[in-house]
Amino acid sequence: MEVGINVGLKGICETTANNQDTPTTPINFAIIENKLKDLYKQGIIEWVVDPVIITKTVNFDLDRDSQIDVSSWTTNEMKIIIDSCKTNDNRYNLFYVDNPNDRFSGFMDFSPNRFGFIHPSHAPSPETTSAHELGHGAFGLKHPFDEFHSNGFIKGGTDNLNIMNYGNGRSKFRKYQWEKMH
Repeated sequence: MEVGINVGLKGICETTANNQDTPTTPINFAIIENKLKDLYKQGIIEWVVDPVIITKTVNFDLDRDSQIDVSSWTTNEMKIIIDSCKTNDNRYNLFYVDNPNDRFSGFMDFSPNRFGFIHPSHAPSPETTSAHELGHGAFGLKHPFDEFHSNGFIKGGTDNLNIMNYGNGRSKFRKYQWEKMH
């Protein structure tokens, strides 16, 4: 599977909101690719990260608040980025855009969806957040606390090591998730 990482000319997604570029967190594509390969290897799923460098400034900031509106899927600001920067093939597109108008580290609608947003300044581990969001978009995986399973997890329960959970230290997919991936 292939994911295109979409960023601006300097490795950031820039905006001319309020006549200033939004400061961004640097992205290391090799670290993201290695993390995806490591986390998905048990399911024999291999990701190839292909940085798609966009060489134009995209003014997505319609309300001029210097933040990307991520209040729902998809907002007009997200749509501007998707329409301006997406790849026209079967790759999954992750847009790394700092300064969301919420506290979350990423957003990708459930499967099938090829487009997701990662907010590196809010993500303790942008590479784990990338794996989490691709779990939603590529495979329709939900958060463990949103599902009821016959394997002992109850709705509202926690699974702190699960990649599809929130928080630090997430490093595993569970059997029921691998089954959904194949």
